[in-house]
Formats: sequence, C-alpha cells, structure tokens
Amino acid sequence: MIGGRGEHRRRLLSAVLAAATIAGTVFGANSGAGAESTLGSATVRESTQRLVREFSKVTRLRIAPSSMCLTVLLDDQVIVDDQSDSALVPASLMKIVTAAAALDVLGPDATYSTEVFVRSDALYSAADGTLVGDVYLVGGGDPVLNTPRFGNRIPDPVAYTDVTELADRVRQSLASKGIRRIQGRIVGDDSRYPDRVRDYYQEFLPHGDDPVWRYSDDAVNFVGPLSGLLINDGYVSYTWKTGILDRLEYVRTVAPTRHAASLFDDLLETRGLVITRRPQAGTSPPRSQLTSLASIESPDVAQIVARMLTRSDNTIAEMLLKEIGYRTLGSARAIAVEVVEGVMKQTLGPLAAGIEIADGSGLSRYNRLTCAAVAELLRQAGPHSPLVAGLAVAGRSGTLKTCGPATWPPIAGSPNAVYAKTGTAHLSYSLAGLAQAPNGETVTFAMIANQRHMDQLDKCNALRRTLINAAARYTYGPVTEFPQESGFLTPPG
Repeated sequence: MIGGRGEHRRRLLSAVLAAATIAGTVFGANSGAGAESTLGSATVRESTQRLVREFSKVTRLRIAPSSMCLTVLLDDQVIVDDQSDSALVPASLMKIVTAAAALDVLGPDATYSTEVFVRSDALYSAADGTLVGDVYLVGGGDPVLNTPRFGNRIPDPVAYTDVTELADRVRQSLASKGIRRIQGRIVGDDSRYPDRVRDYYQEFLPHGDDPVWRYSDDAVNFVGPLSGLLINDGYVSYTWKTGILDRLEYVRTVAPTRHAASLFDDLLETRGLVITRRPQAGTSPPRSQLTSLASIESPDVAQIVARMLTRSDNTIAEMLLKEIGYRTLGSARAIAVEVVEGVMKQTLGPLAAGIEIADGSGLSRYNRLTCAAVAELLRQAGPHSPLVAGLAVAGRSGTLKTCGPATWPPIAGSPNAVYAKTGTAHLSYSLAGLAQAPNGETVTFAMIANQRHMDQLDKCNALRRTLINAAARYTYGPVTEFPQESGFLTPPG
C-alpha cells in the first residue's frame, strides 16, 4: 500500500495554479493590454485548472487502488504528479519502452531481410530441370513475416512482409534457369539469434523465485515462440478472431523454424516446384559457398512498431528486443535488456531511476516503470513522432477501438484524438498517451494501477475512460465537468 496521494495533489495543484497564472500573463502580453490581458490570463488559468481536476478524478474512483501513479503534462509543464516516481508493474506499457529503444537503436527506416539461398555448385551443375541439393530459407529476425491470410485477418490494416511474394521470386529465379525440381529439401535457418531461446518460462532472475514468464501466461496463449525465422507468429492453425486467442483455435508450433520451412515448402509446391525431401531446421553453409535466389524486405521499423503498439503484440515486442540486442551486444534476453536500460538512462536521465526491465512485452511481473518515465518518453517523442503515431487511437483503432471519448455533455466540435497504449495484466492496469489540442498544446499522461485481479476490469472501465475524456475534451466545449463515474458513454468508432 503506497500512501501520500492527497499531499502530492495539494502540493502540485498549488504549483499548477502558479504556473497557470504565469502562462496567462504571457498570453496577455502577446494579445494586447488592459482588459484583454486580464481576460487571457483568466482563460488560461481556468483551462489548466479544469484539466487538473478532470485528470485528478481518476485517483478518486472507487476502483482506483492505493498503489497507483499518475503523471500529466501540459506541453513541458508537469501539472499532475501523483506518486509519479513509484516503480510499479506496467503490463504492456513496457512496449512503449521497447518501441522507443527500437526506434533509437534500429532506426525508424530500418528493415529486416529474409533471403533464400542454394549452394553455388549445386546451382551451376543443375541439369534436366533438376537441382540436386537443399534450398536454404535464412531468417533475418522479421517479426511480421506473414501470409496474406494471416496478416489480413486483423480488422485494421497492419504492416506485414508477404512471404508469398518471396515464394514467387524464388520460383521465378529457378524457372529462369530451367529448374522445376529440387532433389533436396527446404532448410530453415534461424541462426541469426544464436542463443536459441524460444521463451522465458524457464529463465530465472537472480533475485526472483518465479521465472521471467509464468506458466499461467503460457496457458492463456499470450505470446508465441521466438525464432530468427518465424512465419505467422508460429501458428500452425488460427481463425479470424483477434481478441482472446483460444488455444483450441490458435495453435502454436513447438518448432517454429521447422514450421516456417514446411510452410515455405508448401508455398513453392503450389507454384509448381517439385521438392523431393521433407523440410527441416538447420544451418546454411558459409555465404561464400552460396548463391542467393531471392530476398524480401520487411516494412520499416516505424511500421512494425506501430503494429506492435496498436495491437499490443507481445511476439513482435519480444522479437524487437532480440533484434536490439543482436545489433548491439547480443540477442540473449539479459544482454538485450541491458542495452534497453542503457538507452533509457541516456534518454531519461534521472527519471530512469526505478526502471527495471525483464522483457520487451510487459508480460513479466519483474518489470517496473514509473509514470514519470513513461510520460517523459511520450513527451520527448512528441505528437508527430513514429512512436506516438503508432499508438492506438481512442474510439478508432487497436486496443482502444471500442473505448472512445464520452459524449456527455454535448461537445461543441470534435474531441481531440487521444493516442494511447493500454496495459492489462493480473497485477496491473495502465494507460499512457497524449492528445494535441487545436491551439497546439499537447497533453501527455501516464497512469499505472497495481492490485490483484486488475485483469478482471472491463476493457473500457472508469479508470481508462476518465483519462481519455480528460485528454479528449481539453479546450473544447463549456467548462462543465464530467460526473464522477456515471454518465459515461463510449460508443465505438
């Protein structure tokens, strides 16, 4: 139980009112003298005070636990600071950290490459339409390598790498050499990440009794196997449902690399190639002995990050973490985590204190973030950054598609678009995001609430709605306030 919330609020509210008075004075100086200056000052004070009141309501809700932090900024000014430096379990807000690190280390324009090779000597000695030897499908760590059926099952358009295009290119390359038959097999090579760690259910931290990922998370199908070569997230079968991924409908392979080789084998055979031997996982020969048949580039990292954030995709998050490690010190989880922690220290300075990173997705209960750190990451990124652009939009997309701003009382104009990341786990319920008002001001917020059974709350409960409404209505409509908890209407779209 973390106390002291009322004292925090009283101290900050006084500071906010002082800041609002200063802001009003500046407004008046730029707008004219006399009565106009007084009016400008009063308007700014009233607007900021209302924003503080609307956001602060979340801490007084019946479902708000004592272990809860809240940070709100208006542009660069902190206007609500309620236990902002408390390190709490963030659930999927950890994906904001992973996204920020990926954009920093990999770069928003970076891409992944998946390539298909054959031995040069086998290619040059092919005769009578037959290539004697194996074909190597070499994974480049692409976390969105999908078939169109898998990628397009998601209602909102998402970025993915079409593996069928790679199959087309390989078929065309072989056809140009008159090859119609492969007397060999498709070999899947996932050696990009040499640690070969598929998951973290058996990995323990030095100070923990539980593994990084608990088996209860595995039971609900929250994340799939990790591999340098992964197609369709490693699903052997799946449906068009995109909510809770029932294990009877979404069946994951235990051997993702072999599964990828098998799927690619099927794609080539449907294109008329005859492949005589069964696909398998393995390691390709040295590149000096190989000739490339074809390759395919992924969407850029900015688009991949957007898919991860909007859909809260755990597998993409963990694959990004491994790639961050691969391009720096190493793809093992512990090493990659050290890299991300270093990026956070450089980015956040003193606000990085209290951050503990165990994985990239937020599944681990060993993760710790502060509201101050999350809000600062979003503030630094800004409303036009790839990080913020990749967030779900309240009432419009992703995990917030059915949780939009309330329409009580009637709004004189459209609400501000609220870009935000959700987080839900057994011990944690969180939301962080920002909105830009028509006057150019940016409201940035982060809330993390910790208590048992938080995952039993509705996806659009009062905690989430209160924050979305406060950000969406800033500078709009009359100065009337929302009710404490009743009267919220959250129509989808």
